[in-house]
Amino acid sequence: MRRLGLTVEGKVTGADVDPGMVALNESIKDARVKLAAAQEAAEENWASFNNELDASLDALRADLAGSED
Repeated sequence: MRRLGLTVEGKVTGADVDPGMVALNESIKDARVKLAAAQEAAEENWASFNNELDASLDALRADLAGSED
């Protein structure tokens, strides 16, 4: 019992309790990196889409203004 008490009082890591936790933590870390990359790509695509839409609307406004003359 004394040896068990000394073992329990020491520092215990997740890998000591369940090695699957280490794999899970690594998978979560990888998923966060992929999510950040996907979010950045989505923001870049949205900015590009928004710029093209603004240009198209400006061209349409210019065509409408020209046809009114």
